[in-house]
Amino acid sequence: MNKLIITDIYDVAGREKKEIKKEVSSEKLIKAIKKPEAIYLPKNEIIDYLRKNLQGGEVVIIMGAGDIYNLTIYLTKLANKKKIK
Repeated sequence: MNKLIITDIYDVAGREKKEIKKEVSSEKLIKAIKKPEAIYLPKNEIIDYLRKNLQGGEVVIIMGAGDIYNLTIYLTKLANKKKIK
């Protein structure tokens, strides 16, 4: 089953005005997508979600800014072990 996970928007201090930050959020984006396959998860819950839902052989694409690359590193280590704990 295809799944789209959207996490918190990467915040760069001073880049956006406070008014814009109030108007834009990951949760609002999920509501606008209007698909059950699209879910919001806080970044700190993604690994647990993947542990419970990946069975092996899936394709996981990670895109973003900031420290989201840590998720890629973690998943690569798990893939090299050939199992998800």
